[in-house]
Amino acid sequence: MFRDLHLTVEFTPGALKLGMITISNGLLEEIANCQDDELLMAKRDLIVRGTTTEFKVGPDNI
Repeated sequence: MFRDLHLTVEFTPGALKLGMITISNGLLEEIANCQDDELLMAKRDLIVRGTTTEFKVGPDNI
């Protein structure tokens, strides 16, 4: 589910300015938080180096 929709509108005589719409997703926030997790990044490094057999990086880098 998407949330946090922001729209900035500035109105002055003779001008109307529209700001950027920002849509954030809770999943994207979780992914960003996990990228700061040292243990998770250590596991990722093992996978990239090919020193673990639990997971493999596919041809699409996933």
